[in-house]
Amino acid sequence: MKVGKRRNFDIELMLRRMSRIRHLNPDGTISMQGFGSLDEYESYLRTAIEIEGKTDAFVRKVIKKAMHAEQNLSEPSFINYCKDIARELDSTQKKDFKVLFPIWGSIAQLSGRRKWDEVTMSFDIRKDTRFAAKALEGRRNQVDRFQINTMRDLQDLPIARVRTHSQ
Repeated sequence: MKVGKRRNFDIELMLRRMSRIRHLNPDGTISMQGFGSLDEYESYLRTAIEIEGKTDAFVRKVIKKAMHAEQNLSEPSFINYCKDIARELDSTQKKDFKVLFPIWGSIAQLSGRRKWDEVTMSFDIRKDTRFAAKALEGRRNQVDRFQINTMRDLQDLPIARVRTHSQ
């Protein structure tokens, strides 16, 4: 994951100004003077820092934590804090997912396993595995609730599994 500064932003100036209006409390926390003053700095720093491939909410969370890392931040230390925090959040927030779905059309052309980046699709799955049995039971329950004939036909279709893998 690449973390860096966008061009034409003076992060050092903003961090010095922020250091002047906040103070370090005896318990180690940092507080700021003035209601809403933190938001202006957070917005500027959020725009100045870029984390490749991450959502705005993720970047905002990283910036907010990095702003509270220490009293007198410099640009290099702030960017290093952002890198460390982003790496930590990224490793703790990733989850693996598995999904089963029905396949229409020519299942004879689809077989084996395909892998793209962090996603694996398996077309030849056994229906007697615990996950497949649970998912198929859930599908049967849904079909019974809807009472729609086309939905009943879905449960007879072959199934495929898609799985994501955390790195």
